[in-house]
Amino acid sequence: MIFDKKGNLYLGDLEKNSIVKITPDLKMQTIVKDDEKLIWPDSYSISDDGYLYISNSQIQLMPWFHNGKEQFKKPFKVFRIKI
Repeated sequence: MIFDKKGNLYLGDLEKNSIVKITPDLKMQTIVKDDEKLIWPDSYSISDDGYLYISNSQIQLMPWFHNGKEQFKKPFKVFRIKI
């Protein structure tokens, strides 16, 4: 999760494969959802020109959760969203 300069909090809703924004007055909004691509959104960064970057870690698909068998899909991705 990460805060922007306006005090908005951005975080992943892991159960819904989405990114949520929570405003300083506690209003919550889903800003992006993608069941195919946004798998376990993790590691956030905000650029000076107003983009939110999010890595797609797929942690729940790692071998240690599946008896040593890889379930994740390569390549791992980084998404960019204008905020």
